[in-house]
Amino acid sequence: MAGLTGVAGLAAFAPGVSGAFGMGGSLSNAGAQVLVDDSRTAGDDKGGQDPGGRDGKDHGKDNDHRDSKGDEFRSVPCSADELIAAIVRGNAGSGAKLRLAEKCTYTLTRSAPQPPVPFGAVGLPIITQSVTIDGNGSTIVRAANATPFRILEVGSGGDLTLRDVTIKGGQADGGFGAGGGGIRIDIGGRATIENTDVVYNQTNGLGGGIANFGVAKILGRSEYGKDWDDKDKDKEKKDDGSNISNNSALFDGGGIHNNGTLTVENTRLSYNNTIGTFVTLPLGGAGGGLSNSRSAILDNVRLDNNTAGFRGGGIRGGLNSTTEAKNIEVNDNRAGSEGGGIFTDGAFYLKHGNVHHNEAGQRGGGVYNQIGQFTAEESRISENTASTNSTIEHGGGIYNGSGTVILRRSHVERNRAVGSSSQAGGIYNNSTLNLTETKVTDNISTLAPGGIFNDGGQVTVDQKSAISGNRPTNCTPSSPPVPNCFG
Repeated sequence: MAGLTGVAGLAAFAPGVSGAFGMGGSLSNAGAQVLVDDSRTAGDDKGGQDPGGRDGKDHGKDNDHRDSKGDEFRSVPCSADELIAAIVRGNAGSGAKLRLAEKCTYTLTRSAPQPPVPFGAVGLPIITQSVTIDGNGSTIVRAANATPFRILEVGSGGDLTLRDVTIKGGQADGGFGAGGGGIRIDIGGRATIENTDVVYNQTNGLGGGIANFGVAKILGRSEYGKDWDDKDKDKEKKDDGSNISNNSALFDGGGIHNNGTLTVENTRLSYNNTIGTFVTLPLGGAGGGLSNSRSAILDNVRLDNNTAGFRGGGIRGGLNSTTEAKNIEVNDNRAGSEGGGIFTDGAFYLKHGNVHHNEAGQRGGGVYNQIGQFTAEESRISENTASTNSTIEHGGGIYNGSGTVILRRSHVERNRAVGSSSQAGGIYNNSTLNLTETKVTDNISTLAPGGIFNDGGQVTVDQKSAISGNRPTNCTPSSPPVPNCFG
């Protein structure tokens, strides 16, 4: 499988791809489109008053607000045209600080007129200056019957701060090179996305919710993720953190695709998916929650119930990528082939992680490390399942192909390899495996060994590690034998 990682790059030449998702082919030139008038606006009309929610009084003094830092914001009435005009003015000047009407729905019915857009049509003008949008609990949504366009794009030189808003229903056409159904950050662009929901967006390219090629930060409040078992299940997630959910991509990154510099903190990525397309080889379909092709830092992030048609149900780390993840949960994700929770070809460092109850159709129910280095410290890889679609595949917890796996003070437990000829419920190793103060316990496979199967690789196990309670055996037969493993 070592030669398949870069094959997604061939997708641009795959015939018939641009029509996926029923988008109806390529988009017309966004620069040639015009705005509609009042039919473009929607939202709370304050009981029949004008679309901005005004009551006939002079609210000129209410147009400006200051935040806690004393920065001045310009109010934007509940009208999509007003929002477009405010961004146009900001781009034409030295930027803008905008505050949306409280809990308004800004409905976009057509893409905004602007210069030619190389990555497909956009509902709002491309951000080219420093623009802050304080959503005030509002929603920016593409109308269900509108032609395809993404909601937001940050161009080269643009710097967007977006907070307390929902981005919904974007649909980016243009195939493999486009992407970013909800938000796209171009090379040279920057974005900080705070306490924001990016939901129900899609693309026939990369990044159903967000595609980042510049510098992006996705942030939530620090308490997010600390009370997942809270009995109050109905509380608004916006009070806790950012939420990237129910987004879809044809290729990589159902929730987020990153080919730049990405930071994600106090955020949930859930129920996103990548489909992939098959010609003679699988193209894309990796990273149901997150696909990282360059550099990503994750802290206090939950990835759950994401699906990848090919690899990395929760997270995919691409060739030469670097992923640093701490305090994360990767739970209940699924991949059609490899790496139900995590698939990596690059450098992946996990600390205080929980990779739990993921499934892979073939190998690596929890983690599939193909050619890179996967390091886990003080982490738990448990109750994952491999080989749900195959008879001879291995590695319920971890599958290590041609790379290096290092486990320190971690647990690999209660994982399963369930194919009729499958081995290594715990760990399959074909290269280099190093265990320090680590427990590999209570894993199950159809054929022995159930704990660790060393298939021609090199294994180091220190005296403080324990390999026990695995079925049918702990490590026998393995070649060479696994040190400090008995039975």
